[in-house]
Amino acid sequence: MKNIIAFLTILTIFSSYGQTVSLDSSYVINGINKLEIAAGSDDQSLLSAIQPDNKVLICGATYSQSLNNTYPFVSRYLPNGDLDSAFNSTGINIVSSLATCFPYSMVLQDDGKIVLAGQYYSQGNVRGIVIRFNENGSLDSTFNQTGYNDISYSSKDYYGRTVTIQGDKIILAGYIHKSNTNYDFFAARFLSNGIIDSTFGINGVVEKDFGGVDVCRGVTVQPDNKIILTGYEENSFSPNIIRLLENGSEDVPFSNELALNTQYIYAMPYQSLVQEDSKIINVGFSFDTLTGKINTYATRLLPTGEKDASFGVNGEFMINISGEDTYGIYSAFYGDNKLVIVGNSGDAATNKMKLFAIGLNSDGSIDSAFMNNGIYTDLISTDYELLNAVHSNDNGKIIATGYYDEGGNWNKPVIVQFKVNELAGNVIEDFKNDIRISLGPNPLGDEYLNIVNNSEHKLTYTIYNAMGETIMEANEIDKQTNREIRLDLSKGIYFVKFYSSEKKVSKTISLIKQ
Repeated sequence: MKNIIAFLTILTIFSSYGQTVSLDSSYVINGINKLEIAAGSDDQSLLSAIQPDNKVLICGATYSQSLNNTYPFVSRYLPNGDLDSAFNSTGINIVSSLATCFPYSMVLQDDGKIVLAGQYYSQGNVRGIVIRFNENGSLDSTFNQTGYNDISYSSKDYYGRTVTIQGDKIILAGYIHKSNTNYDFFAARFLSNGIIDSTFGINGVVEKDFGGVDVCRGVTVQPDNKIILTGYEENSFSPNIIRLLENGSEDVPFSNELALNTQYIYAMPYQSLVQEDSKIINVGFSFDTLTGKINTYATRLLPTGEKDASFGVNGEFMINISGEDTYGIYSAFYGDNKLVIVGNSGDAATNKMKLFAIGLNSDGSIDSAFMNNGIYTDLISTDYELLNAVHSNDNGKIIATGYYDEGGNWNKPVIVQFKVNELAGNVIEDFKNDIRISLGPNPLGDEYLNIVNNSEHKLTYTIYNAMGETIMEANEIDKQTNREIRLDLSKGIYFVKFYSSEKKVSKTISLIKQ
């Protein structure tokens, strides 16, 4: 018998808060809504937003083959998935006056106006741009008189990537292309009338040079009006995060504290979210040096900039579907302080990628009540697919948006809608004390796994892979028993689900095979 000397009890990933998540079968076709912006066009959905009335807004870029140009669009959909004809008369507004414009981000003002941000090409330069629409879908002429404004200097290219609201002002962020080896973060602030706010940074713009090819992908404003810029150094796969004070100056104590904390060096965060307790969650993807694959990645920081060791493993979470590149792109809170991350997964080398989503509990463990053991994947085409935005609403829905290749590199938008289901409150009662399990070693380096049942009742256990397929059928383990089992597993992540028929509770533990 082999001696096992190291055990790691993983925090439960069963939904302890009485909620499950499934595809909303009542929405369009089994929760999937394939869309089109213009016939015969290449329509990339790049971000979305949810209005208070639960209508869905999508923004992106549509390429017209007949005009041989790309134009920004915004479209609106009713809660049942139909185009909203009250929005710009057709449900869609394609801004034909802004050729070669790509809006990568969207945010809603409190007054219902719709703000898009991105970049467009003009007179040999790339310009960061902000576009504002009225709630009815028309361009807002009170915003710089034209409905849009840009930031550009002759010697620099400004790639707008993300936008948010700070009070009644608009923050546009992205990166500056200075040379092939030198990109810098930037943030620019616009007044509500569309004019650049000269009191912010220098002439309305803040630049941050981390010393490399620095790409900013996310911007978030905290309740105290501090601004978080999120991104990475592209060549080294290293995270770059900075917090600014309200006036645009750097929050130096935060930067100093962050520098003292060891982060996973091969991470590329795309977005930051701020919890109600002011903790900061950064979401994106990372490079796995052991497998050579891409992992979905998340980390949580304390408000001071320290890593929150109570989240995931020492403040970080990483996962990939076995043998695949699994990208996390965007996230949102749902249910009881849980986190859903969306992106895609597959073979990045061949561009064969499918839709992907994962649910996490508030402690960074996998929410196994989210879809199939915590993970959703779907192949709705034969080529590249991506979910690049996700939101939750007060109606118990999780709404993810993105696009898929319908053939020949012609993309079309898609909405995937999930439903958060409430379970009866008396089904689960302090289940942490009912199921006490240890697994070891974890990660698993060889064939033998030791299971220790410290519970006061018999359990059954079943092992699944990341796709939800059964690897080992239900087996029993008596109370207060130690059992060693042999597993012939490929590298990747698996789930061991324990169930007590006596207590009617279950617990799922993630198992990593190296």
